[in-house]
Amino acid sequence: MCDYRIILTFIFLLYHCFAIGQSPCFTVTSSTTSSCPGEKTGRISLTISGGSGSFLIYFNGSTSATTQTVYANYPAGIYTFRVSDTKNANCDRSFTATITNYSVPRVTISGNSTFCSGQTISLTANLDKVYQNPYTYLWSNGRTGSTINFVPTSGGTINVTVT
Repeated sequence: MCDYRIILTFIFLLYHCFAIGQSPCFTVTSSTTSSCPGEKTGRISLTISGGSGSFLIYFNGSTSATTQTVYANYPAGIYTFRVSDTKNANCDRSFTATITNYSVPRVTISGNSTFCSGQTISLTANLDKVYQNPYTYLWSNGRTGSTINFVPTSGGTINVTVT
């Protein structure tokens, strides 16, 4: 009779289990550009850092998400955002961003208010705020520029329009 020996070998494999952690939560900052009064020229830019790098953005209560981070052509107002990390359900941020109106510059005219016949006078349009350059100046006598020199032919009123 034959003697059979059966050897069973069990191999135990040791698996190292690592808890796959969720990425740390992100930070979000917003910057705004003011709008011209009565117009839709404001802008909001979002900067998102950290997190998984994959985000959904809900703008102004919308239920439709986007990945858009720049919102242009908006009037002055308060806008709401909710940003969610698509790979970390526990990471969600809500905040507001405010677009303000530029203050309308106030224009004053300085220069000679009295003159003698044939005398050259100089007038300068002064702005209390400067937002952009260059501004254009159009005086009611047809001249342009922030300062004009002319010889008036009679008394009267002169106006300047600044755009």
